[in-house]
Amino acid sequence: MEDFVLAVHELVTNVVRHGGGSGRLRLLRDVVSLSCQVIDHGPGADYAPIALPRPGIPGHRGLWLAQQLTDSLVIDSGPDGTTATVTARLPGVRSGGNG
Repeated sequence: MEDFVLAVHELVTNVVRHGGGSGRLRLLRDVVSLSCQVIDHGPGADYAPIALPRPGIPGHRGLWLAQQLTDSLVIDSGPDGTTATVTARLPGVRSGGNG
């Protein structure tokens, strides 16, 4: 789960640096996964695709890192702000079946 925590840290850091400095964080858990939504009211941007910046370019690796450290990263950006959601499968939990 350390990877998930680091991914959430990167999303929260983006809110502070690029999303107006404040936002909301929601943790969601279902039977097989843990998700975190980080919501801000910043200006939004076009985030697709998320690629690793070239060497020598400082910063701009947070979303890429969050994407690499989790099972999924979904970003919904619009005029009212941005919601970034990372999801990770819980360790030791199998999907489907009866156990």
